[in-house]
Amino acid sequence: HIDLMANKKAWDSKEVKDVFKTWKSLLPYYADGALGRTWQEGAKAVVDKKAGMYLLGAFVGQQFDGDSYADLDFFPFPEINSAYGRDSVEAPIDGFMMAAKPKNVAGAKAFLEYLATAPAQQTYLGKDPNNIAANGKADASKYNALQKKSLELIGGAKHISQFMDRDTRPDFASNVMIPAIQQFLKDGGSDIDGLTGDIAKKAKDIFAS
Repeated sequence: HIDLMANKKAWDSKEVKDVFKTWKSLLPYYADGALGRTWQEGAKAVVDKKAGMYLLGAFVGQQFDGDSYADLDFFPFPEINSAYGRDSVEAPIDGFMMAAKPKNVAGAKAFLEYLATAPAQQTYLGKDPNNIAANGKADASKYNALQKKSLELIGGAKHISQFMDRDTRPDFASNVMIPAIQQFLKDGGSDIDGLTGDIAKKAKDIFAS
């Protein structure tokens, strides 16, 4: 995945085509009009029990409360190829940045250093208990059941990736991959060879610049 995001692997390879073919086999189970929904609307479909599962980050819990939150659970993406098993997890890390030329450079850096501490992250998680702290010194004993399960899953992973648009160049993600994925969903994966060939051509142009 990481090599592919850096265009060190071919986008029109059999490996990539197999991924799209597997994805195509799942499309009949998608909710109607999936492309036209916000992530919050997708979450509401699960809350209202109009959908059984949703592929998203743990922040989806922000849309659940009371009985619906108690009914919320997750599981690792199922094994597809036994050669790889389930040793990889997508676990994006949220971060904070400062302006290139802040009025108070020392103060801005000090604030960022504070945000990286365990106490600061635990304070944040007290308001949004759907994530886990990036700081390994955070007190996990205060985590809820879903947080503890997340910690165990991530802690046991051999490989961790982030969202596509964090693992590759922004121009490639926005101008090539997002439209390509949308097209794939629109046409139901009817032309995987053409789709991956077009991605490979555009990737070559972008990464050469």
